[in-house]
Amino acid sequence: MDQTLCTDLACAVAERPLKILCVDDDPNVSEALARAFSRHGVQVLRAFHGMQGLWLATNEKPDAIVLDLAMPKGPGEDVLGCLKRNAETAHIPVIVLTGKNDPGLERRMRRLGADRFFAKPTSAGALLSEIGRLMDELA
Repeated sequence: MDQTLCTDLACAVAERPLKILCVDDDPNVSEALARAFSRHGVQVLRAFHGMQGLWLATNEKPDAIVLDLAMPKGPGEDVLGCLKRNAETAHIPVIVLTGKNDPGLERRMRRLGADRFFAKPTSAGALLSEIGRLMDELA
């Protein structure tokens, strides 16, 4: 992974660490992303179900959200719709990260407002690079 990109990400938003919300019911996935991202100065908030993710997104205002789809207490598809309909969170870029294998899923998620779509397994480096590109687009 490009070390310059990661250094830039750490101070990409108003000279403060980038804050990413990871919403995934699999603690292994969120822990792996948290470990990988934190090595590059990125703060990671973790939610383990949809309702917790909505609450954290509204109250913590992350710079981007990595969202799983298959979760209890609020499937990711519903969470994405709620995030994009809420004026407080609609601007936050959302990257869908899912293990679902459905040919039309990416198109549906994009229509709901997903900014990027990745199928599991995906490397933390690929996600971090994509988050960097999203931050550049928003700057």
